[in-house]
Amino acid sequence: MCDWQLDVPKLQQQPGSIQVGAEKIEEDFTMARLYISKMKSEAKSLIQHCSQLESAQTENNKRLDDAESQLSACKLTIQQVCNNCTSPSHPLGQLSLASLRGRLIEYQLRLG
Repeated sequence: MCDWQLDVPKLQQQPGSIQVGAEKIEEDFTMARLYISKMKSEAKSLIQHCSQLESAQTENNKRLDDAESQLSACKLTIQQVCNNCTSPSHPLGQLSLASLRGRLIEYQLRLG
């Protein structure tokens, strides 16, 4: 015969242990089902949150593009006004910086 033996519990000698083992397995499967259900709901929540973030990013990118185009238009307008003011034919182009400061101070004094 064999010199070695495999340690296998003898279930026939312990009939109550079969029922306890089956209950434990059923409990483990129930816990596994609950855990899987929880993970599925969390995955759905993450997918929804990700979708909301993507739509917010799209909206913010559009707003940023609009703001950049407005900024570019304002810069162009400022540059055109500055170019016109410095030309000798424009009334402000004929004024010196000191006289402009003086007029600004006079205007502030009238308001204050």
